[in-house]
Formats: sequence, structure tokens, C-alpha cells
Amino acid sequence: MALGSFKKNTFWLILQQLFGIGFALIVGPLVARTLGPQGVGDLTYGENIVTMYYTVSQLGMNNIMIAELIQHPDNEEKAIGTALVLRLVSSLFFMMLSAVTVFILKPDSRVIQISTLIQMTMILVQIYDVFNYWFQARLLSKYFTWISMFSLIVFNGYRIWHIIHHGDVIAFSYGNTIRYTVTLILMVIVFFRLNPGFRPGFDRDIAKRILARSKHFVAASIGSIVYIKVDGLMVGSMINSENLAFYSLAVTLCSIWETIPTSIIASAQPVILENRKVSEKAYLDTYQLSLLGILLLSLAVCLGGTLLGRPVIMFLYGDQFKNTIPIFYVVLWSTMFALLDAARSTWIISEHYERQAKYFVYIGAVTDIVLNWFFIRRWGAFGAAFATLATHLVVFFIAPCLFRETRVHNRIFFGCFKQWPLLKELVRKNIIKIAQRLGIGAEKTGNSQK
Repeated sequence: MALGSFKKNTFWLILQQLFGIGFALIVGPLVARTLGPQGVGDLTYGENIVTMYYTVSQLGMNNIMIAELIQHPDNEEKAIGTALVLRLVSSLFFMMLSAVTVFILKPDSRVIQISTLIQMTMILVQIYDVFNYWFQARLLSKYFTWISMFSLIVFNGYRIWHIIHHGDVIAFSYGNTIRYTVTLILMVIVFFRLNPGFRPGFDRDIAKRILARSKHFVAASIGSIVYIKVDGLMVGSMINSENLAFYSLAVTLCSIWETIPTSIIASAQPVILENRKVSEKAYLDTYQLSLLGILLLSLAVCLGGTLLGRPVIMFLYGDQFKNTIPIFYVVLWSTMFALLDAARSTWIISEHYERQAKYFVYIGAVTDIVLNWFFIRRWGAFGAAFATLATHLVVFFIAPCLFRETRVHNRIFFGCFKQWPLLKELVRKNIIKIAQRLGIGAEKTGNSQK
């Protein structure tokens, strides 16, 4: 797969995320100021439940389907159709489970119950993920980028309307459902325009093959939602909605920047998998290069966020959200290890270590629940942030050491620094290309030719 295709695909994915970041930093604080800490906490509680079950409803197919489409290009129609059926069934099931969960956890909060029932439709409409697997496998993310950008405009237009008219929690609960419904409709239109005559079909053998490989990721997803979302639910249940608002705001601000390296990881995965077919060295070099890039980018952002976090939060959200600041610092540093863990999933798929990976997540889930139980009781939402950081460290560094096959990964990770000369050269070349396109250095080039 050409490096040029990888660069273009990464560009489109990052452009989409930057577009979202712009809206998040402008409209997000206005929504928070409109609802206040209590309202933000109520809205977030329902969103955490829905996001938790949406993650499981994906059936671990995120990475498996991209590999399936690359390795079996002749079965695209049946693979896409089979994935759609599997996702439809799982989405309906987890929508019902979302409703049951909120009535058990919050039997006396009608606002949170209604908000969750509205938001749970997001699980169903996000089956457009299946079409996006095809775009990612073909490095054609520009189409998804344009669709996502349009959906974000609709979504934020809806939110701005309710900011102006002082909307409540229920009004804002419809936002994401509208956004993802628009995305689904446009994804279907674009996909079939690009693939005229495409006829998705269900194939039992493909379903078995997908589920056989993804079952470990399903198990891992169940564990991952525990140590990703259970902290917020525990803060909301053990303390109150206001503290959940402070914690969730810190997580949201950190997740804004995470979207960029996540796009790089998603775009690099097909390239790394293709290089596995070329040679072991090319495959490992590309993988280590991606790890080093994510690590250095994370360090830069974490240092910058530590210096600028307080003034930025106070400016955007005001004094009523100042308790977010110390939580933000801790959560920010935990994102580094979360992203490295996400990048490692490509290596796990390539080496077929899905079985071991699910135990990494189980270890993380148990660690997170235990630490949250003690830390939240002692330090509140700030304790939940420390539990998150400790859990990511355990999952990335300690868990692989417990299995013979995956112990080598720590050596692979620390070996990524040998790719520094290659990374530096790639960065230098791209800076020169950008400068040339902007006309910078043209005079120097002309003088050298004389």
C-alpha cells in the first residue's frame, strides 16, 4: 500500500478530527455553562451507559473487519452484509440493556432515565461503522471525513439553537442521535454511489470466521468498558452528578486531542498489516515507527496541557468548573498509555494474540474497580483520575508480562526509539514539502540553481 495513500488518508482523518475539535472547544463550553454542573452530570450519566453498551455492540469487529476486507477482497459483498446483520442484532439487544440498566441504577431520577432512553438510539444508528471499515481498508477516509464534518455542523447547529433558547438536559439529549442518523443516511448514499450494483449478502461461514476472531475482542470490550466508563458511573453513583460533571469534563477535554493520534493509528493499521506480507522487518519497523510517533506526540501534548490546562479551563468554562483542573492533569497523562495500548491492537491482530489481549483488559477492569472503590471514597473524583492512570500503566506494561507469547512486546516498545532517525527524516521531508508548497525556500532554491 503506497505511503502516499497512507498520508492522504491520515490527512483526511485528522482534518475531520480538527473540525470536531474546533466545535468542541467553542460549543462545548457554552453547553456546559447553559446546563451547569448538575445538568452536565445528568446528561453525562446517560451518555456513559449508552457509550458503554455501544462499545460492546461493535462485537470487536473494528480491527477484524479491516483485516477481513484486506485479506479476502473477493468476499466484500458477503463480508459487509454479514457484518451489518451481526451489528443490527447486537445493537437492538444492547439498546434494551441500556434501558434496563438506567432504571436499575437510577430508579428515582426521571431526567437521567429519559435522557438515557433518548441517547440509546445512538447504538442502532452507528451501524454505519460497517461501511467505514470498507473506507478505511481502501484508505478512502476523505468520504467519511466530509460526511462527518457535515453531520457535525448539523449537530452543533442543533446545540447552538438550544443554547440560545436555554434548553434543558432532555433537549440536549437528542443531539448525538440526530448527528449519527445524518451520518448513517449519508454513508449509505455515498457507499452505494461508489459501489454501483453492490449487493450485501449474509454468509454463515464468514460470520463464524469474524466471530471466531472477534470473540476475544468482544470479551476485551466488555472488560474495557469497565475500566473506561465504570469510573464515571462510580463517581456519579458514589458521590453526585456535580462531581461526575467535573470528572467527565476532564475526560472530554483529554479525548478531544486523542482523536488526532487515534486517526493516525486507524490509518496506519492497513499499512502495517500489508507490510507483514512483505517482510517481518518491514512490518516491525513500521509498527515501531507508529509507536514512537504516538509516544512523542503524547509527550508534547501532555507537557503543553500541564502548562496551559488551568488558564484554558478557566477561560472556557468559568469558575463553576474550576474543580475540573486537578482531575484534568492526571487524566491527561493517562491518555498517553491509553493511546499506546490502542496502537498495540494492530500488533495483537497481526500476531493473532486476541486470546491474550482479552485477559489484559480483564486485569485492567479488576484493577480499575478495586482502585476506584478505595480512591473515590478517599479523594473523590480526583481519586478516580489516579485509578485511571494506574490502570492504563498496568494494562500496557504489566499485563503482557504475564503471558509467554506477549512478553516480547515491552522489548518491541522500548526498541521503537531506534526508529528515531527514520521518523526525524520523514518529518524533515514533510516540512520541506509543506514549505515548498507555501513558497517558503523558493528563493533559496533559485539562488542555488544560479
